Amino acid sequence: MKKVTSVINTIALLCMLLVILYVILRWNMAPESIPVHYDAAGIPNRYGAKLEAMLPLVILCVMYGILTIFQQVPYNDEIKGGDVITLDKKIEKCLLALLMGMEKLVLTLIFGTIIVYAMKSLALPSNFLILALFFVFIPVLFFLCYYLSLWKTKKQPN
Repeated sequence: MKKVTSVINTIALLCMLLVILYVILRWNMAPESIPVHYDAAGIPNRYGAKLEAMLPLVILCVMYGILTIFQQVPYNDEIKGGDVITLDKKIEKCLLALLMGMEKLVLTLIFGTIIVYAMKSLALPSNFLILALFFVFIPVLFFLCYYLSLWKTKKQPN
């Protein structure tokens, strides 16, 4: 599972670097007024200066950094104060690292798509919001289902 997490992290980092490179290369060709807010149907409903395209890029970099830091934090294997059944520390850390990596990839793709469409002054696809929400929650559901299946197989103490 560590190899899968490593591959996902590498793909997410490459996607983020490609978005940054795209903004740098496309900066002079972008119109002065670009869409900065979209409604649920993907139609721009507010325009702003070209510099406002940097805001989603900054948000993306900050979120990527925060998730990367959370991925590196050591996980506490002792939970005090009740009859709580925990899995092995290594399994939980691998699952959480995989979840963080998948979320980094999804958020990078979502923000990258928004930035590219804004720099080209295009409307987002009409189903973008639904797909974005779907792909944000898929890793969480995967994590919960996998964690619960592992938890059920662990013997409970008497």
